[in-house]
Amino acid sequence: MYYDSEVHHRQSHRLRGYDYSFPAPYFVTLCSQNAVCLFGEVEKDQMLLNEAGQMIQDWLAKIPNKFPGVLVDSFQVMPNHLHAILAFLGGGLDMAAKFGIGIEISDPLSGADNGTRYVASNGNQTTATIRDPTLGRVVQWFKTMTTNNYIRGVRNLGWRPFPKRLWQRDYFDHIIRNEVTLERTRDYIRDNPIYWAVERERPDRMGEQSFAEWLLANEL
Repeated sequence: MYYDSEVHHRQSHRLRGYDYSFPAPYFVTLCSQNAVCLFGEVEKDQMLLNEAGQMIQDWLAKIPNKFPGVLVDSFQVMPNHLHAILAFLGGGLDMAAKFGIGIEISDPLSGADNGTRYVASNGNQTTATIRDPTLGRVVQWFKTMTTNNYIRGVRNLGWRPFPKRLWQRDYFDHIIRNEVTLERTRDYIRDNPIYWAVERERPDRMGEQSFAEWLLANEL
């Protein structure tokens, strides 16, 4: 039986009262169930994706096609988690212009490198869906698509099976409210393989990294 987000998902505890379809950049972290490393490995501060990790990255590239008002600004797939900035435009360029989002555009389906900011290959940056998606809806669609694809990989390609579910039920999100935080978050995502030894998502981490504390302390 394939994963069904309506059946398997429990409501995450997001910021109470906040409209998660509101135009803004959102920093999102998804972690594999039990923090199992399924998507590749880090060698010499470089993330080396396996087939499953490439599949995860490919589905990130498809988010703007499914949700035309949402851009994937920056991203990094790691051995057992991923970080991304999802920018909700809300049907216009005001938010994008404010934060400088969508300026560096490439086609992810033609081989964009990790961390490259991109939009859908059809260049549709401004058209919102009739019903603006929420962050939760986008994340759940992504979880469903990647889980079903991973199941096919296990069955047909010999990928490592996952324990009960591919992703943890909940996910981390942070609403980015200023350009300083946006640039610092982009840097953190780009350099994430360098921090792998101390990443919170790594069960055997050998230290602590302070980005999460900085994020909460410096956001206005």
